[in-house]
Amino acid sequence: MRRPAAWIFCVLGHRHPNRKPAKLKPVPLLLRVPTAPPGGGTSDNVRSMTPQDRVAERISTAARSARVFLATAESLTGGQISCLLGAAPASSDWYRGSVVAYSSEVKHRVLKVPEGPVVSEASARAMAGAVAELLGADVAVAVTGAGGPDPQDGQPPGTVWFGLFAHGRIDTEMRHFDGEPQDVVTATTEHALGLLEQALASVPGRVPPPVA
Repeated sequence: MRRPAAWIFCVLGHRHPNRKPAKLKPVPLLLRVPTAPPGGGTSDNVRSMTPQDRVAERISTAARSARVFLATAESLTGGQISCLLGAAPASSDWYRGSVVAYSSEVKHRVLKVPEGPVVSEASARAMAGAVAELLGADVAVAVTGAGGPDPQDGQPPGTVWFGLFAHGRIDTEMRHFDGEPQDVVTATTEHALGLLEQALASVPGRVPPPVA
């Protein structure tokens, strides 16, 4: 008798804190968390991995090899990045967690974002640095943007700022993604995972403690 695979469902949507919620179609994100059948091996009830699953798996391998800890700070993605990382192999060994800050107030109070527009370079920079410090991470990615369908903070829909904490410094970049809100969320998630993978390729690992 085989054990069924475990699944995580994340229903995504973006809401601007100062306007009525847009009528968006929820985007179900189905993540695979395989469970081994009795006696070892792999259950053939588990579906094929998605491209995002594979990137998260590579991130897991790199993080464990370098013996570093990761964290995320999310706004428009609503925890989607965290869901993927948390479902990756041995995530408890390297993934510290995430702060999902939809509202501007949470960004200001918890993630030390300065007063002013939250869809901005300053916001992404503050979020990345704050979540790394708060959760004790060596590498952290932060995302904040106008998911759509309306502009936010004077920025057109699809405008996303990324902050990346690594090597003790914070780098930022802005991207613009086309499509519906769910397309923007997916593209943002994929790009954030790519930034983490790139950072891990050059992050010096921790020196393991000497064997007694």
